[in-house]
Amino acid sequence: MHKQLLQEEHIETTTVAYDDGTEWVLDFYLQSFECPGGGDVYGIKVSRSTVDGVLTESDKTFAITESRAEALSMVKSFAKGKVLPISLIEVVDDWEWQEDRQPMLV
Repeated sequence: MHKQLLQEEHIETTTVAYDDGTEWVLDFYLQSFECPGGGDVYGIKVSRSTVDGVLTESDKTFAITESRAEALSMVKSFAKGKVLPISLIEVVDDWEWQEDRQPMLV
């Protein structure tokens, strides 16, 4: 099913520093897609780049929820937990299986 990206909104930027001195910049986005049946559905995009702006990795999810507020809460929680692009899909899968539907921090 083709999903039409309607909007991508930058929500937060955070950094991750490792013991070896490596530092990464993480950018978190809320994406909205047109739903074939009408209305919007929301997804998340996470990008990782070097401190001088070279994009190294990016991943996104589609149609996580129809609730903008719920998706926005997830994006903010993922930024606080510094979720990397490589683990985004796994973290969203874990979140979807939780009974209380609260974003899980890693």
